Amino acid sequence: MQAWQTQDFSTAAGDWLPDGKLISPGGEVKVSELQPVIADYAKHFRNLQVTIQRAILSQDGKTATIVWDWDVTRMRDGKRGITHDAIIVDFEGNKIKTWHEYFDLGNSVDANP
Repeated sequence: MQAWQTQDFSTAAGDWLPDGKLISPGGEVKVSELQPVIADYAKHFRNLQVTIQRAILSQDGKTATIVWDWDVTRMRDGKRGITHDAIIVDFEGNKIKTWHEYFDLGNSVDANP
């Protein structure tokens, strides 16, 4: 969350395995590519605020489920919008192996930078 809000993946890089990946409706991104993806996002959007609605850790600690909303302003026209997001995180040891995001960009300002 902080990495997206600050547009600096280095704050989260230590939480990921070197071969970790983020999978979302937009595609699959290797952990090594996350900083450029965040930087590109920041070219189009500002004032990102994330609100965690729910976080659940599995009993064995290998999976987490996070429900959050992100509220952002599109820079080209100043339109503000909220995207509802559900995330499943798989851990290997105490590091993130995969981060699966589930959201609908249909009415989101994010769908059309």
